[in-house]
Amino acid sequence: MTAILSKDSRCNRLPLEKQQLVTALKEAVQKQYGEEDDFLDDATCRRYLAGYKWSLEQAQTHLMKTLRWRADVKPETWTCEFCLETPGQHSMRQIGFDRAGRTVLYTSFVQCASNSFSAEESVRHMVFLLENGVRSMQHRFHTKQQNASVQDVEEPAAAQDDTLSNHSAASSSSSQTGRHHHVPEQWVVVLDCTGMTLAACNPRIASAVTAIIGNHYPERLGTVVTLNAGYLMRYAWAAIKVVLPATMASKLQFINSEADYRKAPVCDVFDEELREWVREEERLNRVHPLPDSQRNFWKRPLPPAHNADNAAPVHDPRGTPSYVRDYVEALDVDQSGKDRKAHQPHPNIIQDLAGRITTV
Repeated sequence: MTAILSKDSRCNRLPLEKQQLVTALKEAVQKQYGEEDDFLDDATCRRYLAGYKWSLEQAQTHLMKTLRWRADVKPETWTCEFCLETPGQHSMRQIGFDRAGRTVLYTSFVQCASNSFSAEESVRHMVFLLENGVRSMQHRFHTKQQNASVQDVEEPAAAQDDTLSNHSAASSSSSQTGRHHHVPEQWVVVLDCTGMTLAACNPRIASAVTAIIGNHYPERLGTVVTLNAGYLMRYAWAAIKVVLPATMASKLQFINSEADYRKAPVCDVFDEELREWVREEERLNRVHPLPDSQRNFWKRPLPPAHNADNAAPVHDPRGTPSYVRDYVEALDVDQSGKDRKAHQPHPNIIQDLAGRITTV
């Protein structure tokens, strides 16, 4: 069997043996599934093979399960009904992109309307974010291709790997610059443990969420950056990591000081805009009592009290300036949810833009 030139440039850079495995998996699953499905492309087959150590049999088994799951529950249509019913029930939201164009999700326990969640609602909210994160990466990449030549779209060489969790690999290549010709595929999760309570340390939730990611989104999680990890987070992590695959457990990084922001591989992930947003969001979420502007994180911030020409920009908890400009303020609220290929921000942000939500 010879390799067939793929639309997925990552496949084309694989060794011939692995390219052939991608082709074999796609053909086998197409024959077994018996239906056309846009989800079943070369990139998906490559991720499943990589996630299951290039075992054709295991990748085929799990990919078939995902295709049937997607056909059954249609995750691309999901929203978080729990946030719609209780504004701020979940604070996790997309807030921008990292240097490599990967989706960045942020959450802070102190911003949640409740610190007690069920596994079902947590999975529902996470799947909504993951599906929309993929759409935003695709949209952003193709928009950049339309606005500039492919040669102008750059990413750090370290971020071209499947993960940045390998500290030595990221450090050795952090000074290099690579160019990519493919849509970013992974998410970065920023977990601010400020306000974390014992009720939030539910191993069932962690198990349910990691199972969904592992079973239906292999090779999608890039790295998890944890801020202000106190004893509760460290206790929970000690219990959770023993049941996680080693590859997933290795993706966690801790930031507990200003110096940590300047260390690789974190510096490879956060560009200046993202780093400054996270720093300010973290600072404001540690103010007691929590400002209304942070509690109602889905609302457009009020303008400065004094409209001076040199007034500092107001921090927007909805996301980084570029994300808010391109994916929040530019959102067509009337069409939101109708176009299944269009990115949707946090459900409460959509409600607020449509004037259908109140403060809490």
